[in-house]
Amino acid sequence: MFKYDPDNRLWRVLDKVGSALILNLLWLLSCLPIVTVGPATAAMYETVRKFFLRGEGALVPTYLKAFRANLKQAIPLGLVAVVILGVVIAGVMTGMSQGLLAVGAAVLVGGIFVVCVLFWCVPLAARFTNTAGAHLKNGVLLGLGNLGSTLLLLAALVAAVLAVAQFVPLVFIVPVGLMIMWTARLEAVFRKRGYVPA
Repeated sequence: MFKYDPDNRLWRVLDKVGSALILNLLWLLSCLPIVTVGPATAAMYETVRKFFLRGEGALVPTYLKAFRANLKQAIPLGLVAVVILGVVIAGVMTGMSQGLLAVGAAVLVGGIFVVCVLFWCVPLAARFTNTAGAHLKNGVLLGLGNLGSTLLLLAALVAAVLAVAQFVPLVFIVPVGLMIMWTARLEAVFRKRGYVPA
């Protein structure tokens, strides 16, 4: 019979996997009202940064505190991302009659800006005090200035959407996995630019 031992490597791994599933579920539930996509993403980023990467705090309280703290700043940013995503979807639908190149262009350009807003601007809002407009400008500039990372994340997001479309239960795993990888990359960029201590 297995006995719980918090120092055992297997139990630590299982604990992290369970925590990741809970965080992913919190994020999915928080995104349901659509207008809260920004705060939910900011809270997921903050929870990954604190709980998973630095081992600080408790998962659910960290997430809920970050969600509440980011409502004012992240709601406008999330809505900008939702609008851009809507334009991309409309572009894909109308581009279908114009060929694959038009669809690809709509996905690429729109996808870059969705990634810039949700994965550069929203974490800036979660970490730093500024106006939503300043976070939007700075995040887009950071995203375009680190275009390789932005494109890599866009490719990962497209692959994730295709994987979830093929096997829906992946929606309970993939978002938090992507956020863990992205937060590690983002923190490296913030340190390199001197935004946070090395």
